[in-house]
Amino acid sequence: MSLLIWVFSGMLSMCGALSFCELGTMFKRSGGEYQYIKAAYGKLPSFLYLWICGIIRNGMGCAAIALTFAHYFMDLFMDDTDAAFTFSKKMAASVAVVIIISVNIYSTKIGLWMQNIFTILKLSALIVLIIMGFYKLCSGRQRTSPPTGLKELLLTCLAGLTRRPEVGI
Repeated sequence: MSLLIWVFSGMLSMCGALSFCELGTMFKRSGGEYQYIKAAYGKLPSFLYLWICGIIRNGMGCAAIALTFAHYFMDLFMDDTDAAFTFSKKMAASVAVVIIISVNIYSTKIGLWMQNIFTILKLSALIVLIIMGFYKLCSGRQRTSPPTGLKELLLTCLAGLTRRPEVGI
């Protein structure tokens, strides 16, 4: 069942990517989403969208990624029930953001190199997970009874997202 959810999510992402490809071929100007909104709705909505992206969306995305990294990183060194875990996680996230900003200020070439290395590591980890999933699927050690109801399916997805197997059925 989880493999079907992965396939469906991949197909949905592919539809979004193909939509952006089509928009990119229709509008030859640079600016991406800003240009698409400007052409569809006018200058004011595109201007507001640009400011919302710059102030809220991009900053929040960076903070969420940094906090996720810090949570898993600090999980290596201390238990998440420890009183200092929350503070340590926030400090590690702040340090990670400062390091990335500092590297990009110092040299964009080094920043690009670092981005390429992390992309290769992420893709390698994804390939390992896919191979392990297919191995487990082919070895016959998968779950004997798939989730039958909507509640069981949602709890199983929640267990996979939260790293807590006791949540699932």
